[in-house]
Amino acid sequence: MAAAQNFVTVTRRPPDVEDYIDMLRRYRSWLIGPMFGGLVVAVVVAFLWSDTYVSTAVMRITPQTISAALVPTVVNMQMQQRLQQMQQEILSRNSLSELIQRPSIDLYRKERQRYPMEDVVSDMRNKIRIQTVDVGRGGASAFAISFSYPDRFKAQMVVRELVTKFTEQNVTVQRNSANMTSQFLGDEMKQAKDRMEDLEQKLTKFKIENMGRLPEQFQANVAQLNAYQMMVSQAQERSKRSFSAISRPIA
Repeated sequence: MAAAQNFVTVTRRPPDVEDYIDMLRRYRSWLIGPMFGGLVVAVVVAFLWSDTYVSTAVMRITPQTISAALVPTVVNMQMQQRLQQMQQEILSRNSLSELIQRPSIDLYRKERQRYPMEDVVSDMRNKIRIQTVDVGRGGASAFAISFSYPDRFKAQMVVRELVTKFTEQNVTVQRNSANMTSQFLGDEMKQAKDRMEDLEQKLTKFKIENMGRLPEQFQANVAQLNAYQMMVSQAQERSKRSFSAISRPIA
């Protein structure tokens, strides 16, 4: 007969705070080593990484003050629409390509030798930030232009050029908007004048066709009717006198 076997069960208690502290003490070298190594790598990368400077300029634009009752919204373009229109023109490929290859600025020299111009222009466009700023008074709005580049002087030059382009583009947009407004008001005036002349012709024709029956001729018609009635009365009175003289007996 086989001997009976005894089984002993051991239950494991859940770890408490002291157990975690003991594990940290036991394996502290496994934790401190990677943390120190990561810190050293981060410091070396930050030291070797080239500096990037961000140049920012704020530009303020006062919108047109023409009432929407006189000029429709299509003509009286809002600030956001004007900014989008100018931004599309200034950040276009031709505009940025000319700015990159300008000898006085000469941006991304190494990148232009390694990558096509499309990629360089796209990278520069991503480094440009344009955000609207609400000044909250006078109906004016503003927007901030910023550009980041390793050379701080070139970053400032690019921002100045962008501000100049925005200023020139804004003048062009305002001039075009003024021309559109002037043309719209001129067309409205011509249409109003044509309508006025047409109404005057219809009114003249109506007066000619209804001469003597117009409302403003009522008093004159009444006065003329009274004069006719007086003339009839006088004629009847003269007729009665003449008839009396004829019918008188002869002596």
